[in-house]
Amino acid sequence: MACRHTRLFCSLKPTQPVIQLAGQAAITYVPVMNHLFHTAPLTPEAWIGILGVGLVASVAVAADKHFRRSII
Repeated sequence: MACRHTRLFCSLKPTQPVIQLAGQAAITYVPVMNHLFHTAPLTPEAWIGILGVGLVASVAVAADKHFRRSII
C-alpha cells in the first residue's frame, strides 16, 4: 500500500479499523455501555436512512470523478 500522506496513516495496522469498529459497536449496542455513554441502539429504520445517505454520497462522488476525468 503506497502512502501519500503523513506517517500516521501509513503506520496503521490492518487490525486497528476492526478494533475501532468493535469498540463503536460495543458503545452502541451493549446495554452497560449505553448507560455509561448515554447512547441507544440504532433502529433498523435509522440504518436504512444511514445506508441510503451513504449510497447517495458514494454515487455523487463516483459521478463527480467520472465527469472530471472525462473533461480532462
